[in-house]
Amino acid sequence: MCFAPEADAAVGVFVVAVGVDALRHADAQTQIPLAALPLLFGLHQLSEAIVWWGLQGHIAHELERMAVWTYVVFALVAAARPKTR
Repeated sequence: MCFAPEADAAVGVFVVAVGVDALRHADAQTQIPLAALPLLFGLHQLSEAIVWWGLQGHIAHELERMAVWTYVVFALVAAARPKTR
């Protein structure tokens, strides 16, 4: 949900920082996928902010297009997860 692109960007930067810190504190190789989740969610949030700025005409069309595809790939991967019963 987007209140404003600026809010998306601020939250994205914060969550990326949390993800980087989580990866720095991962002690075992098996912890890395879980520790990387905040980083991935933060990047998804940042791509959303770029999409909104592109729709408002504040950034180049090529950058907006890359952000749209990044956002869609994240969404499709999240939707393709196995369903639990």
